[in-house]
Amino acid sequence: MKRLCYFVNSDWYFDLHWTERAIAARDAGYEIHIISHFIGEEIIKKFKTLGFICHNVSLVAQSFNMFVFFRAFLNARKIIKEINPDLLH
Repeated sequence: MKRLCYFVNSDWYFDLHWTERAIAARDAGYEIHIISHFIGEEIIKKFKTLGFICHNVSLVAQSFNMFVFFRAFLNARKIIKEINPDLLH
């Protein structure tokens, strides 16, 4: 099965703008992975119900701290390597 990985900085944005596209990709045979900063369990439950696999990273939207950004980058890189997606968006 092909893997499609979405990397977004906020879960609510993905829910609002990308869920329908992810459902279409899932229906076309893709395994859907979402890497994001998930704020609440409710949205994770929604995505899991849709068959999506959620990966949480500690992204801080308004932070200018280089170390926080670098830690998030390394964490996301590790997750992406583990997923080994056919397509990364």
